[in-house]
Amino acid sequence: MVAESVRATRELDELRTTLDNALPIESISDDPRVVKLGDTVEIRLDDGTEERYVIVQATEAAVDDA
Repeated sequence: MVAESVRATRELDELRTTLDNALPIESISDDPRVVKLGDTVEIRLDDGTEERYVIVQATEAAVDDA
């Protein structure tokens, strides 16, 4: 129970930091050369396959090796 409380407190602190550093969406440049949170990017690997990624905060990212 104590470990869960510590983990929850840490996550809450991370979320507060994220919110403290957030900018209004209107203030973010719409430059297509700049990748920002919420953007979807596609990359082409040397073998020709393509992969798609959504740019998210670390607290939103999946933590698996799949």
